[in-house]
Amino acid sequence: MKKLNFEYRISVAYLLIGAAWILVSDLLVELIASNLELNSSHLQTAKGWFYVIATALLLLIFIRKHLGRLRETEAELEKHRMHLADLVKEKTQKLDEAFEELRSTNVTLSERNTLINTQNRELLQAINDLRSTQAQLAQADRMAAIGVLTSGIVHEVKVPLKTIEDCINELNREIGKNETFRPLLVNQSEKIQTSVNRIAKITSGLKQLSSSEYSSNEKCDLQTILENCLAILNYHLAGRIRIIRSYANEELIVKGNPGQLHQAFISILINAEQAITGEGKIEIATSTDDKGHINISIKDSGCGIDETHLPHVTDPFFTTKEPGTGSGLGLSISYTILKSHGGALNIQSKKNEGTTVQITLPKAIE
Repeated sequence: MKKLNFEYRISVAYLLIGAAWILVSDLLVELIASNLELNSSHLQTAKGWFYVIATALLLLIFIRKHLGRLRETEAELEKHRMHLADLVKEKTQKLDEAFEELRSTNVTLSERNTLINTQNRELLQAINDLRSTQAQLAQADRMAAIGVLTSGIVHEVKVPLKTIEDCINELNREIGKNETFRPLLVNQSEKIQTSVNRIAKITSGLKQLSSSEYSSNEKCDLQTILENCLAILNYHLAGRIRIIRSYANEELIVKGNPGQLHQAFISILINAEQAITGEGKIEIATSTDDKGHINISIKDSGCGIDETHLPHVTDPFFTTKEPGTGSGLGLSISYTILKSHGGALNIQSKKNEGTTVQITLPKAIE
């Protein structure tokens, strides 16, 4: 059953009490009036005043009680309202402070963004300058490598030229003496041809090494490149370092820049040669795998690399050589060149046990 509201319950209670009072009071008035032989009108008036006074007292008690609760509630509400107003004021003040801080932060961020943009432009310019400098350093290192090899190249060129000169002189002396000069002519011609081929091989390798072309889509025979590099280095290797070749029985062709690949292998071979203080050997092996990769291994019997230095050997300007004997760019440039050709460079070494350089390059697809 639905519960009646408070005002309805009060009204019903008042009606019931009033009706009960009227019925009971009328009976009492008649009973008292008959027993005491009093005037019933006076009793009715007294009854009325009693009802009014009693009702007024009850209403006073009731209203005072409930109005007291209402006043307490209003006071509590006012207290909460004041607290809420203070809270709103405090929050508003904090929001204003936060807004001001945010505005200040925005100004600072705007200034920093301007600074960052300026620094980005300067960094971009620095990167462009660095690339230009790196290209110049690469060219300088290439020229330095050529300079180191100049004495050897001159010697290698002078020897076959002297042979050619001697052969020509011998031919000039023998021509016209007798018919027997013809076999000698053939023999001397073969010597001349061999020497000329030797010169051509050296100069071809030097031409490839010093090439300034930037084509990166030429067919490069890696085994031919290795032989060119060995021919250029022959003066530094002959009589001291034995070259052991283990080449694959097929052409190993990659797409790239011949001059750069010559430079990369020259730098690796120079490091191998310089690591061998006395007599020693350099083993060069080439092979292919099922993944379409060409693998080149260059192993020397030199002094090796300390484990603490091994992770840094391809870092630019890192060198363990004496000042003035190395730029620290050889292996770094080799690594960069091989990486630009889609390859990889891995160096394994132990102190006093030699070094093995593993090179992987993608095989050209016909």
